[in-house]
Amino acid sequence: MATENHLLGKRFSSLYLEKGTPLKDSTRFRIRLARLVENPFAKSSAEGIRNLFERELGVLVPYRQNNAWMLEFYRKAEIRDVLDSITLLSITKFDFDFGQNKRTPGDNSRIFNSGVNRIFREENISYTVDDSGGVHFFQDQEFEKNRSSTLTCLENPRYQAIKVEFENAFSKLDREPVDTDGAIFSIFKSLEIIYKLMVVSTKNDRLTANNVNSKIVPIIEKIYSSNETAKSAGKKLAHSFGDWIDGCHMYRHGQENEHAITAPLDLAVVIISQGASFLRWLAEIDVLFKNEEKHAE
Repeated sequence: MATENHLLGKRFSSLYLEKGTPLKDSTRFRIRLARLVENPFAKSSAEGIRNLFERELGVLVPYRQNNAWMLEFYRKAEIRDVLDSITLLSITKFDFDFGQNKRTPGDNSRIFNSGVNRIFREENISYTVDDSGGVHFFQDQEFEKNRSSTLTCLENPRYQAIKVEFENAFSKLDREPVDTDGAIFSIFKSLEIIYKLMVVSTKNDRLTANNVNSKIVPIIEKIYSSNETAKSAGKKLAHSFGDWIDGCHMYRHGQENEHAITAPLDLAVVIISQGASFLRWLAEIDVLFKNEEKHAE
C-alpha cells in the first residue's frame, strides 16, 4: 500500500505512538537538550557558559573534559535550572557555531529557540519558548492559536482593559502552582468588560445569562438581520454563552466548604478556550455594530 506523501520520512514514534498528557520532564528531553546545547557553541565558549550557569542559577557545575559537564548538568539538574538555562543561552552573546555562515546573535537565538521548541513538541513536554527566550507552560497547539488570534482582535485601543484581563487569564495558567480559579476570574472579567462596552450599561450591570439574552441577543439579531440562518445560529450560540457564564459562576463565588476547591486544570483550559472564542466573536460583533450605528447617523 502506497504511503501518503505527508507521512513520508517521519519517525515511527511521531506518527504512531500515543503521546498522552504532556509531560513536565523526561530523560529523553534532557539528553536531546544537552546535545542541542553542546553542538552549536564554540569550544571557547563552553567554560564561559559553565560560569554563567553557576553565576545566574546558583548551582555548582563540576568541570569535566570535552564539555562532558553539559550532559551531566542536563541529566541531573533540577527542572527549574534546566528551563532557566534555555533562557540564559537564548539571550547570551556567546559564539554560536551552527556549521553555517556567520550569523548575528539574534539569528542564532531564533535557531536555538526553534530547536528547543522542536524537542518540546516531539517529546511531548508541556513548555514552549517565546521569541525572547522565555519558557512558559504550554497546553496544546489549538490553545495557543486561540490565544494568538484573540489577541489580534484586541489590538483596538477600545479593548485595552479587556486585553489586560485576557492576558492575565493566560498568565495565571502559566505559573507554578497554576492558578485555575484566578484564570477563570480574569477571562470572565474580560468578557464582562466587552459586554458593558457593547450595551447601554448601568453602574450595577453584570454579565449574566439573562442579560446576554436581553441585551446581546438583540444586537446579534440586528447584525444578522439579512441572514436568517446566521441569526438563528447566533442566538443559539448566545444561549450557550449564557451556559458558559453560569459555569464560571461556580468558581467565581465563594463555596460552602471549609477546604478550597479549585478548578481542575483540564476544565480550566476548556473554560479559558471557550471564553477566548466568545470574546473574539463579541469583539467582531462590536465592531460591526458600531459601524452600523455610524452609518445610521
